[in-house]
Amino acid sequence: MFIHKALKNNKRKVHFPSATKVKTIGIICDANNNETSLSIPFIKNAKHSVLKIHNTRRPKQNSDMAVYKSDRNLLGLPTKKWIIPFIDETFDILIDLTDGTNQAIEYICARSVAGFKTGTNPESRVYDLIIKHNFENSNSFINEIERTLNNLNQ
Repeated sequence: MFIHKALKNNKRKVHFPSATKVKTIGIICDANNNETSLSIPFIKNAKHSVLKIHNTRRPKQNSDMAVYKSDRNLLGLPTKKWIIPFIDETFDILIDLTDGTNQAIEYICARSVAGFKTGTNPESRVYDLIIKHNFENSNSFINEIERTLNNLNQ
């Protein structure tokens, strides 16, 4: 219900990205993922912002760009204080690198004003592009996005 409402109230301008014109990328990933470096080879010189999702409590005096379990309300949704800077950024592409089953992440993606959103959850209405992926590693998912965008831009 909250995700449907977030989608309905979102006044974003949807556009299909060309790799040569992408300037900003938003990435949502699981903080428990051990991958420390993520390369996006098909987009050069783009500004990256990463929002990590933790399943632990926020450490005291920690104000990093992340959502912790303690940052969520009784419904399991993240409070606005921690997501407003991320969802208000008009990314050219928003990439959800999680398995798509977390309601808090889906809510963040629904609230985002990104021009183009991609993820893996085929049940979700949040994404503009859904790519089936087995999550061997995030770089293989990025490569799949590149291949798909190149095929659609031809």
